[in-house]
Amino acid sequence: MLIFGWGNRPKFVASGSFPCPVCKTNTNYIHLRHRRWITFFFIPVIPLSKPFDTVACQKCQSSIPIVAVHGDPVSNAVAPDCRGPH
Repeated sequence: MLIFGWGNRPKFVASGSFPCPVCKTNTNYIHLRHRRWITFFFIPVIPLSKPFDTVACQKCQSSIPIVAVHGDPVSNAVAPDCRGPH
């Protein structure tokens, strides 16, 4: 039996404070870099996407694309499922 699948692997990049656009308070955040992988026996083997960055608010637990926080593409591209309405 082979066990394979895909998953999103977040990696810690930085932390700090910022004005959260969701809960409207100045709070702490965690900057995470995500990448989708094909896994084989739960071990990431082949990357399926380019890395994309999000900021996780520590107060309301919202995950926000870093582009929405900074207003410009500071880091890598945002995953299509994290973009707003077209």
